[in-house]
Amino acid sequence: NTVYLGAPELCTDGKDNNCNGIVDIQDPVATGCPAYCADTDGDNYFVGGAGCGTVDCDDTDANVYPGAPTICDGKDSNCDGRQDFSTDVDADNDGVLWCAGDCDDSNPSRFPGNPEVCDGIDNDCAGGIPAAEADLDHDTYLACGTPADCNDNDPNINPGIQEYCSDNKDNNCNGQVDEAGCICPDADADGFTASFCGGLDCDDNNSVVNPVALEICTDGADNNCNGLTDRRDPSAFNCPLCMDLDGDGFAVDGGSCGPVDCDDADAKVYPGAVKICDGKDSNCDGRLDFSTDVDADSDGFPVCVLAGQQYGDCNDTNPNVNPGKREGHFGDPTCSDGLDNDCDNKTDATDAGCALPTCDTKTNTKDGPHFEALLSPDGSLHPDNSQLLCGKCHDPNDFLSSQKNQCQRCHADPADTSDPLNGVLKAQYPLASPYGFGTAPNIKLHSSSVVGARYGSWTTSCLTCHNPHQQEQDIAYKTTYGKYVKEYVCFNNPVTGLNAGEFVQFKSASGPGSFADGAPHNENICEMCHVQTNHHRRDGMAPGDISGGAYTGHYDGTRCTDCHAHNEGFKPVCGACHDVPPPTGTHLKHFSGTKDDAGYGSTTIAQDASGQAPGYLFNCGNCHPLDSTRHMNGATNSGGGDAEIELYNPDAPAGSIKALNPPTATYTPGTTAYVDSKGKKYTVGGTCDNIYCHSGPEYATTQPVPDPLPGPTIYPLVYNPPWESLVVQTRQYKSPQWGAAAFECSGCHGYPITNQYPAVSAGAGDTHAWIDDFGYLNLHMWNMSFDPLQCNVCHYNTVRDNYLWVRDNTSIQLGNISIFNSSNHVNGAKDVAFTPIPVVYQKVNGDVLKNLSTASFNPDTKTCSNVACHQKQTEVKWGSPYRWWNGFECNTCHRK
Repeated sequence: NTVYLGAPELCTDGKDNNCNGIVDIQDPVATGCPAYCADTDGDNYFVGGAGCGTVDCDDTDANVYPGAPTICDGKDSNCDGRQDFSTDVDADNDGVLWCAGDCDDSNPSRFPGNPEVCDGIDNDCAGGIPAAEADLDHDTYLACGTPADCNDNDPNINPGIQEYCSDNKDNNCNGQVDEAGCICPDADADGFTASFCGGLDCDDNNSVVNPVALEICTDGADNNCNGLTDRRDPSAFNCPLCMDLDGDGFAVDGGSCGPVDCDDADAKVYPGAVKICDGKDSNCDGRLDFSTDVDADSDGFPVCVLAGQQYGDCNDTNPNVNPGKREGHFGDPTCSDGLDNDCDNKTDATDAGCALPTCDTKTNTKDGPHFEALLSPDGSLHPDNSQLLCGKCHDPNDFLSSQKNQCQRCHADPADTSDPLNGVLKAQYPLASPYGFGTAPNIKLHSSSVVGARYGSWTTSCLTCHNPHQQEQDIAYKTTYGKYVKEYVCFNNPVTGLNAGEFVQFKSASGPGSFADGAPHNENICEMCHVQTNHHRRDGMAPGDISGGAYTGHYDGTRCTDCHAHNEGFKPVCGACHDVPPPTGTHLKHFSGTKDDAGYGSTTIAQDASGQAPGYLFNCGNCHPLDSTRHMNGATNSGGGDAEIELYNPDAPAGSIKALNPPTATYTPGTTAYVDSKGKKYTVGGTCDNIYCHSGPEYATTQPVPDPLPGPTIYPLVYNPPWESLVVQTRQYKSPQWGAAAFECSGCHGYPITNQYPAVSAGAGDTHAWIDDFGYLNLHMWNMSFDPLQCNVCHYNTVRDNYLWVRDNTSIQLGNISIFNSSNHVNGAKDVAFTPIPVVYQKVNGDVLKNLSTASFNPDTKTCSNVACHQKQTEVKWGSPYRWWNGFECNTCHRK
């Protein structure tokens, strides 16, 4: 009953008796206050005993009282018994605190406002010294001193030095140059006079320093006068091992290793480093860099703002509140805890992270490589950049229109022939970003059409999981995951009726917290849709009943992407079910790629995957069915293997091995079954017939090639009828045995490709080698005691090594050679590339070198141009007739 509006304020009961918001002695109308209470500084806090309120620890300073703001004043401002900051000190007692700008709190002659004097010191803490105090030449004499240094840029000029001869300088600052009594000394008696007067000794006071001395690693001197000191000189000896674990150029050893690195685990911390907000003594001066460069709650975020951040730690007493935390998502406890968890000055419902999720693609902030500048290969801005900025994906003539082009425009999908825009920009700008759009993997839509109709009829698009305009994952979770993955993913499955919408969080690009590797998302993003299915589960609950229960368990516990690659439309990758390549001798020879290269139905060969392939890469579709419905359909081959074989398909892509094979290409399985590590069966010992790879051209002429028309010599020669009309080309096929040892060159084609009279007249049709009607070997395997031409002369990009050879008059045997680049071998083209190395051209009167660097071959006209071996002949047609008795034909190569 002593507390009510208008009641008398009692001074010592600790209550606000009159309800005016002021208690006891702080209320001017209070009665009964002890006389011993004193408030000398008028800050409403008192000294004295009971009834005087909270004790003022300094009643002479109105800025010091319990609960006062902590300021830079050298005092315990808030009376908590501790000095406010580690920098709120005046160690040198010069009257200026470190936090108030004292640039050297160990030197009482350095503080703001102190008069500047000529002593080489920044007396007034202005951030530098006057030029006259600099002692730029480090000779201990100043330009402002008494006596003054008359040239502060030359250590051999100052008032305390003797005049030196022959240097044309006033060394002793007496106004005279090279006056009488000057010297050019060898003060250290090492045989070299000082460099300051024309000699070669860079330190004439040290006998172990001269141009012929050995560089000693630990004395701090440039012993050999080459400008490099100690370990910086490669010729230095006896250098100790210095530990520099963080690679910042500073070691922890000290001594000859230089200034000591106070934190050898952080490359941004070293003597003289830039002071940054990192909670550390960045420049190793023994003090934190800033008054706010502290992390009191040890959460990794100091009060000051780190580089790349907008805010600092807004609550340095709570390790669960800092800019690295997340506010939200919707429904998360952080959206109702009353805290600004992520220090963005927004709390709970006012923070965008706590907003109700939506299934619509966000289209606000532009971000990342989709909007970076398009550059030319020289690094300059590409002239097409402005029109492509938004025109990559939208109507380039109307960026505000609703027209959107599919992702394949830049990220081409060769399997999608329905989209007329598929790959148009990737083809136009094929280089890597930022010079083009050719580095992303092929994008195939994740749909039932990719894996077969038996899984239903459904599809998604890239926009189901990706937001092309914004890095939602990075913004929401403070990560650098990238990939434009949405924070909230929605999917409606018309087959199962599932309408799914969930937050998806990726914490890293791989491993725990990545695309398909468990929590914190719903097991993985795949489970959003596949939780409704029987056999597409990874939680141990999948019976896997498909086609009579073939796959029990469906690899429970395995990451989905281990078997279903993103860039293959999530089709099962080959290595999930069997070895890649299967461990038979011929598989190993035909496929040198990894399991990531293998794709069912793919007709990729080495040249498609790499411009420089050390081995072959005949992908699965070259020998197995292109139709995915024939995969895992229970069919086996007659030899007992699990794999179906299909060597020809009229729908195979042009240029693929399957398209180059004739319709008569066949495979007869072997009778021996081989089982790989996953239980799949393959046969060994079968044979392949009519395979393009194991074949070579064979020529015949329907009648002898006629002699040239009589009359003037015409180059090139003219035949009537044209000799080409008399030549018939066929292919000769080998029958290799599957699983046998690798073939040498002769196991696949003629080696060399040789034609023989009378089937071929005058060598027409091929110019590798021809045995004439006398039984002699001619053309490029010439037999007049000269060496045969090496394969690498004309096929330099395919083979580089020389072969060994044995020859008699009518035959030649060439030794096997290794393939230099498999991308240029068995690819449907001849890949003629002349060697850049000069070729030995043998003549009766001695060898000469021929430079083929300007030679070229036109595969359409089969003509060689500018070939040094063919003297003065501009063009020579491959396979043209040659008869040694016909001078005109000889002149095709030997015209003079």
